[in-house]
Amino acid sequence: MLFRSRAAAAYHDWVQQLWYTGAQALRPAVISEFWQYNHEHPPLVKWWYAIIGTPLLAVMHVIDAYRLAAIMLSAILVGVVVVSSAAVMGRRVALCAALLLLMLPRFFFHAHVAALDVPAALAYIGGVLCFYHLRNQRAWWATVVFGVVWGLGIATKINAAFVMPTVAIWWLVHDRRWYLLGRMAVASVMGLGVFVAVWPWLWVDPVVRIHDYILW
Repeated sequence: MLFRSRAAAAYHDWVQQLWYTGAQALRPAVISEFWQYNHEHPPLVKWWYAIIGTPLLAVMHVIDAYRLAAIMLSAILVGVVVVSSAAVMGRRVALCAALLLLMLPRFFFHAHVAALDVPAALAYIGGVLCFYHLRNQRAWWATVVFGVVWGLGIATKINAAFVMPTVAIWWLVHDRRWYLLGRMAVASVMGLGVFVAVWPWLWVDPVVRIHDYILW
């Protein structure tokens, strides 16, 4: 937790500097100074902790502040499972799904700590369910939504990269409509753009730093 809380505090300070100094905060040296710490992991969870946890430090202990932010992410995951299950299987199944998830010892433990496990689960499950629930929607915005969700997923943890192979296998087995294949292709490109856009550390030298991240 200490790694992510320290990184979140640095992100928060960088945003403040961007607000007060403008373009000066976008200089490569400044970006590297604030974003270098814990750059081995993508930024989205630490963005969340910076937005939710860091302001709470004024009224809460550091551990409580960031654990509360983590608990909120866990609640969002439970909500995603409930809403998705209710839409497909009905309210009773949705309630059972939520209870079963909460009774998983490993999930219950990780729901209370500022780790990456629950956010990674939210990123993966959210990406797969987004594709599934929008599968019959042919409008352009459905592709945009899926691309953004997947991009935010891989900006959470690299595990979300497996969303694409998962939905591709599902498409191959269950639903070979060609526009869904096109959606996966376009969303993959969009998602990579979102991934870079939300991670200022990459802006300094995108090719080199993405290469370093992948090799790490």
